[in-house]
Amino acid sequence: MVMWAAKIVVTIRQEIVALTIRSHCIHHLQLLSDDQCSSLFESRAFIQGEPKTPNLVEIGKEIVKKCKGVPLVVKVLGGLMRSKRTEKEWLAIRDGEFWELGADVQKQVIEILKLSYNNLPPKVRQCFSYCSIFPKDYEIQKHEVIQLWMAQGFLQISKEGELMEDEGEEFIRILCTISFLQIAAERETSKGTELIYKCMTWYMILPNIFLDLSAKLWWMLKMTK
Repeated sequence: MVMWAAKIVVTIRQEIVALTIRSHCIHHLQLLSDDQCSSLFESRAFIQGEPKTPNLVEIGKEIVKKCKGVPLVVKVLGGLMRSKRTEKEWLAIRDGEFWELGADVQKQVIEILKLSYNNLPPKVRQCFSYCSIFPKDYEIQKHEVIQLWMAQGFLQISKEGELMEDEGEEFIRILCTISFLQIAAERETSKGTELIYKCMTWYMILPNIFLDLSAKLWWMLKMTK
């Protein structure tokens, strides 16, 4: 007789949760090395194929050292720096007050996410805030979320010959760069490969902010009915 065994893999940030559910084996993920962090940071902060400004590269290395090997912090900060092109802006991040939180990595992550959110262009921030009405781990196709943004009047034609869908595509690219949206899967359709996205991080780390955004948006949606 063949005996089949099933195993469940659970990923969690807090070890106490793993202990509570009586995990058989707890595997602690290792932090990234400085070289790995630098490579990840530069892939987000600099546009591929364009020359890198030497002084920004050096400041970036100093920023990376403060990330303590946490991939999420590196990715979010790298995406944030992509829109900043002056040495003054990079130094402001390097010397930011959130680094003074010391060993409390969780609080650092929260402050960095807040910083990234507040640095988004108002229209992109509005579109991302709309995503707070989706349930946790909700997956949605790119064209669907763009159509929802269009229906709310969040997207506009800013250039001659440009479609609202083009602006929606650009907003998704920006949100993916800072890891606020992530590609969850790829699906083959009659029109080709369709990317499936889900809203990451904020719902898990900043539930109070997300609930506040959801409440405001729900009120707006009710008023427009």
